[in-house]
Amino acid sequence: AKALVRECLLQYALENIRFMISFLYTYRINEANNQVLQGSVNNITLILNDETIHTAIFKHLLNILKSTEDEGVSILWKSGWAQAELLKIFDAVIESELEWFDYLSSIAEFEGFNRQQAKEFLCFYANRALEVVGQDDVYTEFAIRNELVEFFENKRRINNLKSLAQETDI
Repeated sequence: AKALVRECLLQYALENIRFMISFLYTYRINEANNQVLQGSVNNITLILNDETIHTAIFKHLLNILKSTEDEGVSILWKSGWAQAELLKIFDAVIESELEWFDYLSSIAEFEGFNRQQAKEFLCFYANRALEVVGQDDVYTEFAIRNELVEFFENKRRINNLKSLAQETDI
């Protein structure tokens, strides 16, 4: 049962915040270079939308597993094991994303996009993800709805797509 729950927790973290820095960097590069990657950005937005759908699926699955006695795994939540495991996983994913940010920043830096803002951005989304599965205020010290969150929310809206990839990439 632990292996099953751990895999669900890993998938939940993956769908929630893994690759967020890559998505954000792609949006920033496109913005800074006169929309030269618009087709790729459209594809990224579709992928991000898919991640959002998967997040909802795993959120519901985790909530069912933790609250349904007859599934046989709710004891892992009652004992605190699942919550501790979830926090370890999210901590590791955030750290990995920040390391990726450091690497990307060594190649190209953008104004208003530093490590502290990236951490706030990641923690904001991590807190939202954890809250809906019953973990409140884990990263409150760092979870700030900063300008990166606002920028990202505007860019990720699927209804903002105006053209197909092959119509826009140079």
